[in-house]
Amino acid sequence: MFKLLLSVYRSRSFSKTPEGDETLIPSAPQNFTVEKILPSTDGTFLALAGPKGVSIIELPRRWGPSGQYQNGKECIICR
Repeated sequence: MFKLLLSVYRSRSFSKTPEGDETLIPSAPQNFTVEKILPSTDGTFLALAGPKGVSIIELPRRWGPSGQYQNGKECIICR
């Protein structure tokens, strides 16, 4: 299973928020070793690439004063 741990930072000061980390979990399991994570230019998708495959996941929208995913939930399932 592939999990991506993100530390949430405020956009202007780059200081860590008191809310902590968020973990993004793809809804479909990857059957390959992920070697590269490539974001789309607009930041709505991530490509998970490895020697035996590529998978695209859609990131949820960010909102709130700290720009968190799904209002700061600790674990977020991504399509």
